[in-house]
Amino acid sequence: MARDTVSDDSEDAGPASDEQPALTAERAAAVAVERLVRLTSKDVQGVTSVEPIEDGWLVEIETLEDRRIPSSADILAPMQAWMDWVGRVGHAIVDLGSPLVPASPGAEPGIGGFSIMQADNAEALHELMRGHPHTEQGGTIECFEYLTVNKL
Repeated sequence: MARDTVSDDSEDAGPASDEQPALTAERAAAVAVERLVRLTSKDVQGVTSVEPIEDGWLVEIETLEDRRIPSSADILAPMQAWMDWVGRVGHAIVDLGSPLVPASPGAEPGIGGFSIMQADNAEALHELMRGHPHTEQGGTIECFEYLTVNKL
């Protein structure tokens, strides 16, 4: 909530003359809103009160500082990107995987997660990874081939 005082002799009160008209509560509220928007660039939610004071008006205004509750679209868009990608490459997913965090002292947090994919060759794998949600959001993906080790 912001508070602003607007006096009868304000430059926004009206044209200068010998006898200025009295600043109305409505005009005082409008002037306060204009000033707050100009000062903060925030959207005004509403004027909560206008009270006369000794030399003008006291105007209280509500403004939204930030969005604390994300919209449904903000929440669902990343999930939809994953669903679209999985829908396209689902036949090649062996294990969708999981995020990874370092578990030993000094371990580098360079690998954020893993998935296990099956493809005929590296080119086919790279085609499957095209459009992956991580790369679409500016991340990187490194692909490694799983090598079978013969047991002794």
